[in-house]
Amino acid sequence: MLKFPRETVDSHITRIYAFGTELMYLVEGNEKNVLIDTGSGFGSLKSAVDEVLAAHGNTNPLAVLLTHGHVDHANGSSEFVNAGIPVYLSEKDRYIYLQHSDDAFRKGGLGIEEFEGHGTYVEAEDYIPSAKFEELRNLTEGDTFELGGITIQTYACPGHTLGSMIFLIREDDGETYLLTGDACNTFTFLFQEYSTSIEEYEETLQKVAEQLRGKYTKVLLSHGDGNGYVGILEDVCNVCEEIKTGKAEGLPFEFSGSTGKIAHVPAPDKGNIVYNDDRIWKKDTVIR
Repeated sequence: MLKFPRETVDSHITRIYAFGTELMYLVEGNEKNVLIDTGSGFGSLKSAVDEVLAAHGNTNPLAVLLTHGHVDHANGSSEFVNAGIPVYLSEKDRYIYLQHSDDAFRKGGLGIEEFEGHGTYVEAEDYIPSAKFEELRNLTEGDTFELGGITIQTYACPGHTLGSMIFLIREDDGETYLLTGDACNTFTFLFQEYSTSIEEYEETLQKVAEQLRGKYTKVLLSHGDGNGYVGILEDVCNVCEEIKTGKAEGLPFEFSGSTGKIAHVPAPDKGNIVYNDDRIWKKDTVIR
C-alpha cells in the first residue's frame, strides 16, 4: 500500500509527497481548507489529508484546486469528488485532462512497483479511477478563496498547458507564497505540441510577473523539494528571450519518448525551459 510522506511548510501549510516527483499542498484556514493538486491517483491521498486535518483537530470544509490537468497533478481527484468535495480545474485543460485520465495512459506510465519511502503499489488497493471531467468545476483567473485568515487568488498562466494556473496564498499572520505548479519552475516543460509557443508563453509570463511583482515573499514548486525562489518568473522570461535569440545552450533532452532541448544545465536556483525548435514562434502554434 502506498503512503504519502509530508512535512510542515508553516503553521498553515503542509507539503505532501506522492510516489513520483509530484507535490501537493494542504492549506488550512480558520474557516475552510484547500488542497492544491491531487497527484497521479495511486494511493489514497484523501486518507493522508484526513490524517493531517484530524491531527490538527481541523473539521473545516475542504475544496480542491488543480494547477492543471496533467496525470501527475489531477488524477487523484475522484476520491474527493465522490466525497462531495468540490474540485476545480480550468475548462481550458479539458483537452489534456481527457488524454491523461485515460486508464491505459495512466497505467502505461507506472512501470514499477517499488517506491522508496512510499511502500509497495497494490493495484486493487491503490489505483484510484479518474474523475469524469464533467464532475469538476471550472477554475478561472481571478477566482478567490477566502479560508479565514488566508486568501488564495488564482492567476492564469498558459504555456505548459492552456489552462495552467498559479496561486497567490496570503496569510494574514505570516508569509505570502506564490505556488507556480508546473507553469513556471526550474525545469518548465514547453516542448510538447499541446503547449504554447515560447513567444506566447513569454508574453503571458511577463504580464503575470508584472501583476505579482512585490506581492509574495516565498515560492512553492510542485516538484523537487518544493522550494522555489523570488524572481523565478522574471528569470524564466529571460530564458524565453535567450531561446528566441539563439543564446540558449539547447542541450538534448528526452522524456517519455519525446525529444526536445533544455535551455541550460539544470540548477536548483535557476529558471529553465525544455523547448522544441519548431515551437518557438506564434506561427508554430498548433490549432486545437
